[in-house]
Amino acid sequence: MILDHNGHADRRPGHTATLPMKSLPRFTPHQLLHVLSKLIAGTGAEVDLEPSLTSYEEEPGAGGVWSRASAPPAVGINLNGVTIAVIGYDRPAFDTAEIAGLDAKYWPGAHGAIGRCRAHVEVAEVHARISSDLDQNHDRALALTLVSIAVARLVDVAGIVWHASLRCLPRAELLSLADDLATGTAPVNLWVGADRFGAGDRRSAGVVTRGLYQILGAELEVGQDSFPSEVAFEIALDLAERIITDGTLPEHASRLSFGLGREFVVRHMPRGHGNDAPVLALVPDSRGLVAGAA
Repeated sequence: MILDHNGHADRRPGHTATLPMKSLPRFTPHQLLHVLSKLIAGTGAEVDLEPSLTSYEEEPGAGGVWSRASAPPAVGINLNGVTIAVIGYDRPAFDTAEIAGLDAKYWPGAHGAIGRCRAHVEVAEVHARISSDLDQNHDRALALTLVSIAVARLVDVAGIVWHASLRCLPRAELLSLADDLATGTAPVNLWVGADRFGAGDRRSAGVVTRGLYQILGAELEVGQDSFPSEVAFEIALDLAERIITDGTLPEHASRLSFGLGREFVVRHMPRGHGNDAPVLALVPDSRGLVAGAA
């Protein structure tokens, strides 16, 4: 499920991703563990199988070599304290309405490509809860992303759908995230989406993010005032990356500048526009231009 009964993005505490496939998902637990171990080699991270979530279809053959799986996988992974279930299904992941609701900003043709997939792998965090420790929340999202990359290296998935943001990326972009993660760059283009609000009334219009609640405990809302909604979204992504990198939230009533000649006042609010999650609202400063700005 990527949409709740109100049509909103999935806001369950745990991170979940779906990897649609044209072929049927077939791999063994130890094959996935091997690929994931290579992916995190040298990082100091620890990974092993979670027996309670793992189904061993076959015993190892001669020399300990595992034969090819003949049924969808069911694998539990413990990665740096985060427990993740990897489950394969021999059926399409989404119905037509859910596919239409996906955010394909970074995957042209995604709706058609996903609609043609006949199977999928779901990667989901187990026993999850949103913490007040932003670093811990980031590490949970990071672990799920790494396991998703490992699955994409092991089998030919079409791409990935991140449930909380409704964002989807093609397989090549998903695989390239490994290089970004190695340099400490958070994949905000996958973790964070956005919705517009107040269309037609620029004075009260803006964008509100999707997907940050599971990491920050709040979404970001940016009033667009005198600039386009695309600029408001880029501001939200910029701030999201700053917060994720720094591990701290800006204080209520603090002021931020993004090189637009305007300052924004930060407001901590219990809920936002059409959004049942708490928000950090960035309101354009009514005092006008920043001193010295052109």
